[in-house]
Amino acid sequence: MKKNLLLRLGVSVPNEGARRLANWIQREPAGTRIEAEGCARNYRFWSSADVQQLTSGTPNKRGGTSGTTHIWIHGSNSAPPTIRIRKLIVRSTNTTNIFTIEDGAATVILDSCDVKVPAGTKFKVGGSKGIVMKLGAGCQA
Repeated sequence: MKKNLLLRLGVSVPNEGARRLANWIQREPAGTRIEAEGCARNYRFWSSADVQQLTSGTPNKRGGTSGTTHIWIHGSNSAPPTIRIRKLIVRSTNTTNIFTIEDGAATVILDSCDVKVPAGTKFKVGGSKGIVMKLGAGCQA
């Protein structure tokens, strides 16, 4: 029987909690569905992951020094992570960036997207030469 797990996040998770969640996502099978909204960075990835369905609602900054984004990825030029999201769903009432990739290279594979965000929302922010975005149906960079 295929495991289909839904995890919902609705409040800001401290850095260590976010890191443990990212590690958990990496270990879970691709049947995982996760939802988050209201965090400054709804998702943080430090290394490779494969997620069946990822839903991100409007991020909300409550304090701290980091900016807001739906999905933050810590890139690496020595061992670039690969983040595969089989279905990405984004809903937002503001123009927060969907992906922010910092500190190096990364590969993002999106099989399909359902994105409803205001005009002017940036799909990807990050200037490393090693950033690769492979976009499926409904995904626009």
